[in-house]
Amino acid sequence: MRDMPSSPASCSRTSSPCLLPPCGEVTAVILAAGFSSRMGSFKPLLPLAGQTALERCVRLFRDAGVDDVRVVIGHRGDALRPLLHSMDVRVIENEHPERGMFSSVRCALRDILSQPRQGAASTNSRGCLLLPVDIATVRPQSVAHVLDSLRPEGKSVVLPSYMGKTGHPAFLATTTFEDILAWDGENGLRGWMERRFPNGPTTVAVTDAGILMDMDSPDDAAGMAQRLDRTLDLSIPDAEECLALHQLYDPDPHRHRLHSHCLATARAALRLGAAMTQAGHRLSLPLLASAVLLHDVAKGAPKHPQSGAAFLCRQGFPDLADMVASHHSPHIPDGHEIDEAALLQLADLLVLEDQVVGLKERFSSTAQRHGDNARTLITIREKFGLARLLCRRVEELAGESPEVTVRNPVPKEEELLRGFRV
Repeated sequence: MRDMPSSPASCSRTSSPCLLPPCGEVTAVILAAGFSSRMGSFKPLLPLAGQTALERCVRLFRDAGVDDVRVVIGHRGDALRPLLHSMDVRVIENEHPERGMFSSVRCALRDILSQPRQGAASTNSRGCLLLPVDIATVRPQSVAHVLDSLRPEGKSVVLPSYMGKTGHPAFLATTTFEDILAWDGENGLRGWMERRFPNGPTTVAVTDAGILMDMDSPDDAAGMAQRLDRTLDLSIPDAEECLALHQLYDPDPHRHRLHSHCLATARAALRLGAAMTQAGHRLSLPLLASAVLLHDVAKGAPKHPQSGAAFLCRQGFPDLADMVASHHSPHIPDGHEIDEAALLQLADLLVLEDQVVGLKERFSSTAQRHGDNARTLITIREKFGLARLLCRRVEELAGESPEVTVRNPVPKEEELLRGFRV
């Protein structure tokens, strides 16, 4: 991985179009020459949360620090040229898109060999990333993980992997290009990989379901739009991705008790959040769900809130990192609003292991565990006092005691927590 900050306070929130450090050794290629026959509408121009699929793919690579982005066009190429020109993207023409996607791959490799990326010393630049245009909800950090896996040198093909399944974008080293261009076997690029790598190519684990999601039908497109909505335009993980983050941090299967606690706490937090939104307060329940599912991801590590926050920063989720870093410190937000971080803190204080409890029971249990440490007991009492104030504030705003609210399920919790299995 790239060198990342060790504390959430230094997580980058730059407003620059490039979110990650530039990577000048790799060319990104978006494959957009197909006929979109199964979709029924032209995939590159399909709208997804305010942008076309093609624009999202270009933005992905730019945000990941890849400045040399090229697009292979064929079917309805004239409809794409103005858009590509406005984005300052190099166009590669596939005159025979009817020959399938592998024909576009060949066009791309020939173009890179004949026209190396601007500023390259020779054609022996590191390689290229290939992405079909209908795989439009990949996160920049997943591209960064693929690029980081190239160190040390020597890897000729790298694929990202999510929950054991490989996806896109695929990295191909320049040293493989001539061999791929000479391949005339079945199944195109996949067939070449299977022949050259009988045990599979190098993979790098990512926590991004988007690497597997393509659009072959209108239902797929609807699912992609829902993903963008649920993840706040990919800025947070969904519930299944939260589980993947837990497993990436520590794959020990004995952590199921910890997962059960996180799930129970997330249910409690969403019930509090639903009560607050029903009372007219603005909160993001998806953000709340993701933060609570991950609040104890580093449990067992020294200063686990800070360790968990640093891990989430490395995975590209700085907003969640801030919330996780502070979840052991109850606070009363300024003004009359209660934010998602405060609800995470309160829910965590109302859940013992995987059971909802009252504040008194929760702090009695904590005090018993630390009864021989006077200084710690003082800290516990102070925390209990802040928790009671927070509890009263939520009751004033929502009209019901939080200790009652967290025991009453709400429909939204099932939808937002689907995929987090224990």
